[in-house]
Amino acid sequence: MNVKLVKVLKKAIRVTLKSSSINLECLCLISGFKDLISRMKILKNKFLWVTLSIVALIVISLSIMPKSIDMDLDKVGNGQNSVVFIYDPGLVVSNQQATEINKARDVLGETVNFLIAKDGDPTTDNFRRRFQARSADVLFFNPDGELIDRQVALVTADTFVRKFSGK
Repeated sequence: MNVKLVKVLKKAIRVTLKSSSINLECLCLISGFKDLISRMKILKNKFLWVTLSIVALIVISLSIMPKSIDMDLDKVGNGQNSVVFIYDPGLVVSNQQATEINKARDVLGETVNFLIAKDGDPTTDNFRRRFQARSADVLFFNPDGELIDRQVALVTADTFVRKFSGK
């Protein structure tokens, strides 16, 4: 719309300049509009690129973020092998173990339930007491929900894959 306005102004000023003496103020006004419009275009382009860059970063970061690990302990014994990790936010190894679980889940898919029981969470107290689980324990269950193995973190993704793929 501003471009149309400038064109109309230019035409009007040209007609005025042809019929009368040259008015320097009008010429400065026209060149000022040109500069203003070119600056607006540059700003629009910069704004567009900044906006697109931010959106792209958000999309990339969301795609890189690992899928959250389920905390529903009722899935133990649902007909699939299960792994329950006793997560303690105060231990560095907990974050490392969560990364290994995500790597193993990428390989094994939905054939194994990877679950977390957060240490100190009252909803997991019965489960931890029942299986005498401590912080950073990794508990392996068969499809019937029987405890078949217990290891202390850090258990590598390769170990999970070997244990559940039969290799």
